[in-house]
Amino acid sequence: MSSKSDTPSSKNPPGGNFTLDTRSLQLPTGSKPDQPTPPAPAAPKPLSEPAKADLRTFIESYTSGPTPKLPGALVHIIDTSSNELFSYGTHNSSIGRALSPTETVAVTFSVSKVIGAIAFLQLVDRGLVQLDDPRVIADKLPELARKKVHVGTKENEDGTKEWMFEDRKTDITPRMLMSHSWGGGHSLFHSALADWMGRPERGVSHMECNETNDWYSTILDVPLLYQPGTKALYSHGPNWISVLHERITGRRLDEYMQEEMFGKMELKKIGFEGQYMGEVAARKEGEKEGPYWPNTFLRDGKFVPFSGTNETWMEKIERPDAFPVGKHHWIPTDSGIVAAVADVARLLSILALPNAGLDPVTGNRILSAEAVKQITSPQLPEGIKNTGRHIISETVPDALYPVDLEAEHNDPGGCFGLCGNVQKKDRILKSGKKGRSKGTFSWYGAANTEYWVDSEKGIIAVLNGNCRPWNLDVWLGLRDGVEERIYAALEKA
Repeated sequence: MSSKSDTPSSKNPPGGNFTLDTRSLQLPTGSKPDQPTPPAPAAPKPLSEPAKADLRTFIESYTSGPTPKLPGALVHIIDTSSNELFSYGTHNSSIGRALSPTETVAVTFSVSKVIGAIAFLQLVDRGLVQLDDPRVIADKLPELARKKVHVGTKENEDGTKEWMFEDRKTDITPRMLMSHSWGGGHSLFHSALADWMGRPERGVSHMECNETNDWYSTILDVPLLYQPGTKALYSHGPNWISVLHERITGRRLDEYMQEEMFGKMELKKIGFEGQYMGEVAARKEGEKEGPYWPNTFLRDGKFVPFSGTNETWMEKIERPDAFPVGKHHWIPTDSGIVAAVADVARLLSILALPNAGLDPVTGNRILSAEAVKQITSPQLPEGIKNTGRHIISETVPDALYPVDLEAEHNDPGGCFGLCGNVQKKDRILKSGKKGRSKGTFSWYGAANTEYWVDSEKGIIAVLNGNCRPWNLDVWLGLRDGVEERIYAALEKA
C-alpha cells in the first residue's frame, strides 16, 4: 500500500487490457492436470431422528401459537457433499402459508456480498484482474479514484454547513473493497454520509436515495470517510466490485452470474430482485401468489409488511439504461439477491475447504482452491482488524440494531475475510455450549438472515427469519438455539 503524499492514481501507469469478453472463456469442469482433485469431504454422520424432532420443536416454539415470537423461519443445513442434514420451514403468520426451504424465496440482503465475491474471484482466476493492483481502480473506476476524504463539517453562522475534505493519500485495491478497508462507509450505518446525501442543494433526501433504492447514484455521490488502509468500516465496497466486474467483462452481472455460477450449479431459485431486472421472485401469469416471502417489520409488538419495497423486490422492472447498453449500473452485490435457503447453501458449499471451489453435486469447478482460500481467510492487518467489528447504525437505528463481533459469545479476535467474517476460535454460546468452529466463514443479512460455512465440522447452515429489526433479540435466541442443537447433535451422531 502506498503512503505517497499525492493521489496515487495520478501517477499509476495505465491498467492493462481489462475489457476481454469472458463469454469466450470457460472455467474448467474438473481439476487441471497440475491441480490435484481435492480430497473427498469428511461428511458428518446423519442426525438422529430424535435430534431432528428436537430442532423442529425448538423452532416451532418461536413461530407457532396465537402470538408467535417470530413470523416464520427457514433453516437448511447440509454437509460438504451437499447431503441434507436438516431442513425445515415453518408456517408463516404474516402470509398465512407454509414456508419451504427449497421453494420459498426471500431477499438475502448482505448475504449477497459473498456471492459477488465469488463472481469477482472468478475473474481473478482467469487472470483478468488482481486483488492487490490499484491500477484497475484508476483505469476502470475513475469516479472512485477521484474521491476525497471527508474530515469534518463546520456550521456557518447562517446555519449552512461547510464540508471539509483532504486528498486521498493511499491506494485503493479490489481486496480493500471486499474487506471494508478502502476508505468508505454505508449511508444506512454512518450519519456523515447520510447528512452529505441530505444536503439542500442535492434536492433529494437521504431516505429517497440511498443504497437500497438507488445504490449506484449513492456510491457515486458520497465521499470517503478515512484514508484507505488505515482502518476498517462496514461499507458498500461490494457495490464498487459490482461496477468493476461489469466494466471488466463488458457484461451485466446478473447475466454473468446466471451463466457462470447459478447455471453451472443447476440452481433455479436464486437471482436478483425485481427492481434489478430479476424474475426469480416474480408471480407467474395468472397466479395470485408467487414464491416470494414478503419482508416484515416489528411494529407495536406485531410483524407487519415492510411498506414501500416488497412489490419492487417481487415484480420485474425493465431497465433500458442498464450497462452495457446504457451507462447506469443496476446490478448490486451489497444487497439485491433473492433466493431459497437451499440454493444459498448449495452455492456456499464451494467455499467449504474440502470442496475447494468444486461443486459437489455437478462436479463443475466454480472457483480455484486459491480463490476459496482468499475469500475465507483473514484479510486485515492486526493493527486495523478490530476497528470495524462493532457495527452500529447511526442513520436508521430502529431498523438495524448494533452487533459487536468482538463480544464474548460472538467472535473475539476474528477478522473480515472477503465479504464475510472469519471465526478466530471455536464459538462458545451464552449457554456455555459449543457452536461453530474456528475458521468458520459467515455473514448476515439485514432481515435476520445468516449463513456459516464450517469446514472443520463439515457443514453449511443458512437461516432466515426475514423480519426486522436486524439483530432482534428473539431472532438471535432462535439462531443460537439452533446452533447449539445442531452441534450437540453432530457430537452424538
